[in-house]
Amino acid sequence: MTPKVAGIACDDGDSTTNADQCDGSGGCAGTPYTCEPGVCVESSTPDGQGCALVYSQAGVACDDGDINTQGDQCDGSGGCAGSPYTCTATQCEASSVATGEGCEVEYWASGHPCDDGDVNTQSDQCDGQGGCVGSAYTCEPTQCQSSSVADGVGCLVTNKLEGIACDDGVLTTKGDACDGQGGCAGTPYTCETTQCQATATPNGVGCDVDYWAQGTACEDGDPGTQDDQCDGQGACAGTPYTCAPGLCEVAASPNGVDCDVTYALEGAACDDGQSDTLGDQCDGQGGCAGTPYTCTPGLCEVASTPDGQGCVPSFAALGVSCDDGNPGTKDDLCDGQGGCAGTPFGCVAQQCELSSLPDGEGCSVVYENQGAICDDGEVGTQGDQCDGQGGCAGTPYVCEPTQCELSATPDGVGCVVENAPASVSCDDGDDATKGDVCDGFGACVGELYACLPTQCELSSTPNGVGCDVVNTPVGGACDDGDPTTVADQCDGSGACSGTPSVCGDGVTEGVEVCDDGNNVTEQSCPYGTPSCTACRAGCIEVLNLTGPYCGDNTTDASFGEECDDGNSQSGDGCSEACQSEQSGCVTLGVDVRTLDQEPWNYQQNSCQTLCEVDGGIIPSGFRLATSAEAQHLTDVLSFGSCAGCGAGSCWWYSNGGNGDNLNMTGVTGYSCATAGCFVKAPFCYTQVLLVREGKDGTCSQ
Repeated sequence: MTPKVAGIACDDGDSTTNADQCDGSGGCAGTPYTCEPGVCVESSTPDGQGCALVYSQAGVACDDGDINTQGDQCDGSGGCAGSPYTCTATQCEASSVATGEGCEVEYWASGHPCDDGDVNTQSDQCDGQGGCVGSAYTCEPTQCQSSSVADGVGCLVTNKLEGIACDDGVLTTKGDACDGQGGCAGTPYTCETTQCQATATPNGVGCDVDYWAQGTACEDGDPGTQDDQCDGQGACAGTPYTCAPGLCEVAASPNGVDCDVTYALEGAACDDGQSDTLGDQCDGQGGCAGTPYTCTPGLCEVASTPDGQGCVPSFAALGVSCDDGNPGTKDDLCDGQGGCAGTPFGCVAQQCELSSLPDGEGCSVVYENQGAICDDGEVGTQGDQCDGQGGCAGTPYVCEPTQCELSATPDGVGCVVENAPASVSCDDGDDATKGDVCDGFGACVGELYACLPTQCELSSTPNGVGCDVVNTPVGGACDDGDPTTVADQCDGSGACSGTPSVCGDGVTEGVEVCDDGNNVTEQSCPYGTPSCTACRAGCIEVLNLTGPYCGDNTTDASFGEECDDGNSQSGDGCSEACQSEQSGCVTLGVDVRTLDQEPWNYQQNSCQTLCEVDGGIIPSGFRLATSAEAQHLTDVLSFGSCAGCGAGSCWWYSNGGNGDNLNMTGVTGYSCATAGCFVKAPFCYTQVLLVREGKDGTCSQ
C-alpha cells in the first residue's frame, strides 16, 4: 500500500482534534483543541471539526456587552440582546450614565438651583440626593390689590382701579385712595388749633381736638362783648356791654375791652360842676374846665356869691343910705332891691325926650319923634321905639331852648343861650343816623349808618335806631351756604334753609359728583353696551365701565351668543347678532363640549368653551354625541389641546386611542366602570363628548 502524500485530509477518529492530515507515512493526526461554551451556550463539545453547541433557552439572562442595553436575554439561538435605553440627567443630576443595568448618577450639590414645578414654592434648590424642593410661600393681596397669585418666583398681582377707597395708615392724610399701581395714598392735611383748642391732631378723617378748659381767656372777635372766655367745648364768648358817652364825649363805642371814645371839640360848652368857675368848655381830650372867678358885693349889696354862671347878690335893706353917683339928686337911699336912688334937684330929660326944663311948676318936655330907638327896660320885648309922646315900648317875644340848649333867655335884643353839654342824647330828625347826641355847641349830630337787606329780606330801612325789615315771603330763593343741602328757601322770618340732597334720586345736586338713580356701585355695563359711565355708591365718583357685547371676541352663552368672532359682520360664519351661520352643523369652540370627571388637577381649563368640568351632569341645551360624531370630531379637533383655544390638555386618551372612549355605544350614565375609563395610576377619569341640541357633529366646520 502506498501512503498518501502528507497534508491530505484524513480523520484520525479523535473528536478532540481537528484539521486532521496524513503525515505521508500512512499516519493520520489532527491538532488537539477544546471548546469553551460562550454566552447563551449551555455546552460546547469538540466533534473533530468544530464545536457542537447546546444553546441556553430563550429568556435566560445574559450580558450582551453593550452598556446601553438592559434586561439582556438569550434568544434560544445563542444570541444575547437587551433593550436599548438611555440615561437622561434630571435638573438635580449632574450626569446619568448607562451601566447596562441601570443609570449611574452624580447629583448636583445641595443648593443648586432647580424648579420643583410647584408655583406655591420659591427659591427651589436641589437637596444633594437628586430631589428638588422649594420654600412654601403664599401671596396675600394688599388693600389695593384685587388678587395676588403665587407663580413660583414671586406674586402675580392684579391691582385695584385708581380711586378705590383704602387706608394708607397715615393719620396726616385723608381721602385715601388706591393709585392703580397697588399703592394707597391720601391727601396730606394739617389741623390748626383755634384759640379755644389746646390741640388738634389729624386722625386720617378729620381732627381729634382737646379743648381749653372753661374760663380760659380768648377773643370772640365781637367788640360788643368783654371778658371773653372759652366755654370748654371750643367756643369763645364774652359778656355783652354798651358804652354811653360821658361829659365832653360825643360818642363811645365798645372795642371788646372798654370803650373807644370820640371827644367833643375843644371849646364845646360843658359843666365842670364847680360853682366858682364860669365859661366851662371842653378841652378836646374829654376834660371840662371853666375860668375861676369871684363876686364882689356892689352898691346896696351886703354880699355876692358865685353860682357857676354869675353872682347871686344879697341886697341891703330898704332905706340904707347910699350914693347913686348922680350929682343931680340928693338924699340917696337903697331901695331893698340893690338899687340906689336920690331925689332929683331939677328936670332931667328921659329917653324919648329931647329936653326937660323946669318951668316953675314942673318940667317942660320936648319929646323924641315916634320911632326913635329906646329901651323900655323890659327884657321880654325887643325892637323898642319911642311913641312920640315920651313913651317907650317894644314887641313882646319869648325864647324857647332847643333839645341841645339848657335854656334860652330873652335879653331885650335876642336870646341868651346856655348849650347842653356834649353827649346829651337828642334826636337830629334824620333816620339815616343813630346814637344822636348834642355836640356842646347847641347842635344835635348822629352817626350815619346803612341797613343792607339779607338774601331773605326784601328791604331794610334805617329808622334812626335800628332797621325796619320787610322779610322775603316763604319759598323765596336763597342760598343757606351749606353745600350738602338743595332747594334752599326763605322761611318768611328772614332765615334761609335747604333740604339735604339724596343720593340715588337721579338728580346730581349738592356735593354729589354724580347720581345715576341708585345708591349702588355697578361693576359693568349692560350687555350690548361696550362702555358706559356709572356712579359709585354714595354719589362720590363717576366710574368708566366696560360691558360684554356681540363683537368682543368672547362667546357669552348667558346672553344667548352662539359665537363671537370679534366683529359685527354677518356672512363669516358668525352673524352680526353672534348667532352661528352654520345651520345644522356644529361650530367648533361653541357647540362642542366635553363632560369630564376627576382628576380635576389634570384639567387646566384653558379653553372654557370646549372644556366643561361638570361632574357628570349634562349642561342644558346639549346632548350626547353619537359614536359617528365622536369619531368625526376626533379627526377634526386636535385632541390633546383645546382645539386652538389655548395651551393645556383638555382631553385625555390611551395610547393609540381613536376617540371611541369619548362615547361608548349605549352609554347613558358615566362612571369609571362604564364609560371609557382609562387608568393613570392612581387616578381614573371619564370624558364624554357633547354637541349642542339641534346641531350635527358630523359636518363640523
